[in-house]
Amino acid sequence: MSATAEFRFARLFDYATILTTLRDERIYPAMCDDFAPPREAFMPRMDDAIVYVACYQGEEYLGLWCFMPTSAIRWNVHTCLLPCAWGRTVQATKAMLRWVWETQPVERIVTEVPTYNRLALRLAKAVGMEYIGIDRQSIRKGGKLHDQILLGLSKCQASVGEDSSGS
Repeated sequence: MSATAEFRFARLFDYATILTTLRDERIYPAMCDDFAPPREAFMPRMDDAIVYVACYQGEEYLGLWCFMPTSAIRWNVHTCLLPCAWGRTVQATKAMLRWVWETQPVERIVTEVPTYNRLALRLAKAVGMEYIGIDRQSIRKGGKLHDQILLGLSKCQASVGEDSSGS
């Protein structure tokens, strides 16, 4: 486990913790589309290709990020921070990004945010992710097709942003 500011991060291999987090009644609806199974039946993938990163503040578990590598250096991220972390999500995510850049082989992190998920879009922008484009009508939710906004951040961009901000 490594510490970054007041948050601690670690690779998460505990299936029960991952399952409980992803099945949380406030998390699950935001991460699913119309084709997802009922929350109680959802079973997260556990294989070497997926990197789960846990976040703690003191002894409190705040949730996780799920990284799905799309290449050796490019990872797609899904944020799954529990309601107890709300209000601390920007600080925790910025600290997690520093930890990931320092400890993992990733050079670029990307995310896809459905246009209806304004909180996720606000978080991605607040931590420095930049607009890449729109994936038109690529997710079905509530019986309707929605666009997804593609955002990304490279390790070199994050370093420049840290240097220019004095942090």
